Amino acid sequence: MRVIHIIAKFTRNIWGGAESLIVDLVRNYPPGIEGEVWTCRTPGDQRYEIIEGLKIKRFATLYPFDKGMIGVGKPGFPPGLLLGLLNLRKFKEPVLFHIHCHNSLATAAVMAGKIKGIKSILTLHSQVAHLRPYLRYYLTNEFSIRYASHVVAVSEVIAYQTTAVTGRQDIDVIPNGIDFTWLQGGSWDSGRRLLGFSVRDK
Repeated sequence: MRVIHIIAKFTRNIWGGAESLIVDLVRNYPPGIEGEVWTCRTPGDQRYEIIEGLKIKRFATLYPFDKGMIGVGKPGFPPGLLLGLLNLRKFKEPVLFHIHCHNSLATAAVMAGKIKGIKSILTLHSQVAHLRPYLRYYLTNEFSIRYASHVVAVSEVIAYQTTAVTGRQDIDVIPNGIDFTWLQGGSWDSGRRLLGFSVRDK
């Protein structure tokens, strides 16, 4: 099976929460499952690259609601990504979309999944707000949440708020895992020094 992780932005340093989660997921896939990332391309980004052993595909992006109304670069709506999703050969290899945003990019992925008969998992990493005017923000805020095959929230608060905004009830909660081993053997003083803070007098 091929899992395509779809996210608006994927940084090279892997310090972002979503980036760390995706890398960790792919590293722990059982045999026979491969993961890659499809994301937006900003100026200076390569179209294809390998980060932490993970295949990254970047697509030029239109952002019609930003300054100048249209342009290429910032995360927004990537027509190339939509065409790529629609051209996937589902029957040659099983495919799953794992979406890590709830915006126009996620809407395109969910729509492509519906057309191609591909299931989509939408993971909510942040809170969902009531955005107004409703008609303008529906496709960039709620559509993907309402119509994804499955929705996962990383906290109970996010799940509760998402239900309040969209009315969707079947939201699973899977908290992000934290590796505490790097904290073992540490101390208050060494931690503050590591972060560049002054060590307080005792």
